[in-house]
Amino acid sequence: MMRAPSALAVSVFWLATATLSWSQSQPDREPCPDVTADTLGCELIAWSGLQRPVPLPDAAYPSDRQAKEQAEEVSLQTIPGVITKSAGQYCLRVSSEVAFVLDQQNIGESYEGRRVTITGIIDARTKRLHIESVAPIS
Repeated sequence: MMRAPSALAVSVFWLATATLSWSQSQPDREPCPDVTADTLGCELIAWSGLQRPVPLPDAAYPSDRQAKEQAEEVSLQTIPGVITKSAGQYCLRVSSEVAFVLDQQNIGESYEGRRVTITGIIDARTKRLHIESVAPIS
């Protein structure tokens, strides 16, 4: 006749097995070591009805914000102001808070202290004004 194992023996067995299996650490490794820019990924994801996948922005195509900034940088503008010298560079001072550094410093030297209208392109990131033409305001 076969005897059933005692509850204590079963508990000790499962406790020892669980402790050994949980104590083994996984080696540190990257989740997708062989993924390149041309591959989609290495893991499949099962999305629930509550989750929606959100694609990552593609580095080859600018985001809407980047495209807007680039369009702003490229548009030709006519800006009135006064040519001043600040920190050794000639600027077009538009207001007490706003000034754009001139990309052609020799033009600033010719019109220093005068009110002018400059037609050009503003680089929003560097606050530099690329001059197309200058007209003095009388």
